[in-house]
Amino acid sequence: MHNEKDILLACKKNTSEGQRMLYLKYAPLLKGVCARYVKDRDDANDVLQDAFEKIFKKIHSFEGIGSLEGWLKRILVNTALDHIQNRKQGFNIGSIDNDLVSSETQDLDEEANEENIIAQMVEVGFTKELLVKMLHQLPSRYGTVFNMFYIDGISHREIADLLETTEGNSRKLVFRAKEHVKDLLLEYLSDSKQNGIWKIKIK
Repeated sequence: MHNEKDILLACKKNTSEGQRMLYLKYAPLLKGVCARYVKDRDDANDVLQDAFEKIFKKIHSFEGIGSLEGWLKRILVNTALDHIQNRKQGFNIGSIDNDLVSSETQDLDEEANEENIIAQMVEVGFTKELLVKMLHQLPSRYGTVFNMFYIDGISHREIADLLETTEGNSRKLVFRAKEHVKDLLLEYLSDSKQNGIWKIKIK
């Protein structure tokens, strides 16, 4: 039972074999996503298990619109966010000014997204392990929104809804997260004495 349609059908029938196959097929991917959001390994494993419990309960609601992988990742991200907020690792959204970011700042973060920051990290030698380590060095709110916007492709509107804030605050958080990441990238390249440090296009 390796066909996605067969696995999905078996899960909707609530069979243990279908659930087992879904877990085996997608747990490695979701575990990697979870590791980006949750620093502690034991906590990450707990979040992964909680996410699969929700997946099995909600699987009947997946109607095949969009990819199953994307649907599973969204549940995992939502579960990770709940964990972060419940553990009071919060985002301190209130400390972000309520005024909208300037159009210049908005253009900058959208431009950086189009240039694909993750591709740039790969280009300068970043591995998945280094990326996770770097994200864990960021303050919780910045690491979280960087994950959501640049890696998982969640829009500012969706981020605002999930974090119960405004789109303007989402843009500010993402812009500041990008600046933190840029500093860490430059520090990494400097420490590694790699060439081409000024070729990074994160503006």
